[in-house]
Amino acid sequence: MRGFCISSLVPSDPITEEDATALDQSLKRLEALWILQNTDPQNPNARMWELRANVDLVWSPVVGAVDGDPKLSVVQLVATLPAGTPDGVIAYHTLDDAGRPLCLISFAAAGSDWPSAMAHELHEARQDGPLSQTARAPDGSLWDLETDDSLEGSDYTEPGTTIMVSNAAGPRYFGLQSIGPLDIREAMGLRSAVAVPFQQLPTGYHVANGVEQFGDRVTATQRAHVLSDYGRPGQRRKARA
Repeated sequence: MRGFCISSLVPSDPITEEDATALDQSLKRLEALWILQNTDPQNPNARMWELRANVDLVWSPVVGAVDGDPKLSVVQLVATLPAGTPDGVIAYHTLDDAGRPLCLISFAAAGSDWPSAMAHELHEARQDGPLSQTARAPDGSLWDLETDDSLEGSDYTEPGTTIMVSNAAGPRYFGLQSIGPLDIREAMGLRSAVAVPFQQLPTGYHVANGVEQFGDRVTATQRAHVLSDYGRPGQRRKARA
């Protein structure tokens, strides 16, 4: 995969240089967290990670412009999701006409916070595009390895911009190494959103042993998204079926 193409189909909210800068910086922070080798035989989650190089983030300020490179995954801001999609769903995963992975971000659901929603999807697609990775929690449960879900609600502003983007967990959060920052915030010198690995925020959620676990401040919109067939949790359910 060469990287991602981000675009907007919403005339009132084209992709700006500031948006693209914030999303690119945030994606590179995620990559920096996950570039590591972890082969400790005493660690039940030990494995080798292969995020060895930064991917490209291609964008255009022109509404509707999409790069045709077949090696790019596409993430688009759209006014609304396809007909029949339940209310509240923010991200809709499918394939475009060329067979490339396509993630649609609903402006109707995300509103002005769409850069955070887009960063969330970029992070998780970059870390685990195939939707196959898991991590074993101390209680023995097997978590889907989704970097942003359990830290939902801990957004930060990308330096040099005014854009708020989604926070993401690093390998230490998932028990994959014993040192290093728990999340992007800590890697930036900010206070981590959590104090210990596998801690879920009240506004976050995760899937363990195939069962959705919601914080007590998760909104109805978030629940609709997680329980739908169209977001990453729904795609994982399909893969497990």
